[in-house]
Amino acid sequence: MSKSPKTLNLLFDNQINIKQSILKEFENENFFYALSHHIFRIKTILTHDIYINNIVELANHSLSTLINTKFLFPENYFIKPNGIDYQRYLLYFDKITKFIVMAVVWPPKSSTPIHDHGTWGVVGVLKGKLSVINYELTKDSSNFGNKSINKVGSICANVGDTTCVFPPVNDIHMVSNAHSSYCISIHTYGNELKKYNIYNLKNKKIEKNNLKYNSIENFFWK
Repeated sequence: MSKSPKTLNLLFDNQINIKQSILKEFENENFFYALSHHIFRIKTILTHDIYINNIVELANHSLSTLINTKFLFPENYFIKPNGIDYQRYLLYFDKITKFIVMAVVWPPKSSTPIHDHGTWGVVGVLKGKLSVINYELTKDSSNFGNKSINKVGSICANVGDTTCVFPPVNDIHMVSNAHSSYCISIHTYGNELKKYNIYNLKNKKIEKNNLKYNSIENFFWK
């Protein structure tokens, strides 16, 4: 039988209460402890038989808790990129359930191409602002073979805000930092994201792409 979000949240809260005597009060923990709580929550979500929409809801709640926790964020671990290329840093990869947690550093004016993920995901803004334009792929036109890609909305995500991807309906977007300062975001995805699709509007083609990380792959623990 699938467990409800309420049941799992109670399980999380009980586990945190047990750890508080050792790790001090949750709001005063540093980034690594706060991140460890998020990882514990995701592990718990994925090792219980619950529906995918509940997984996304709970993962989003967990990430929101992480990015809204008061902590000293170790910005010095993340090298500020030169130019306008954003950088991905793998913080955690779970060998059993295959979920990942990564940080992305966004220089001013940096932007992703239009892309998908092929798995559920939640994204939270830790510093700065991100603009997200959502798209959908339909079969009512022909600018991508026998399909069409169309804008379906946009959001501006500020510090503490989260957004989700959830294929096949809500999985294609473009993310950018259109502002003059750096942005840092934390991402959690349901698998390794080894490959994903880029939707090239110039040549009207869907291109396969391999996900690459920057140098601190073992930044956190295994």
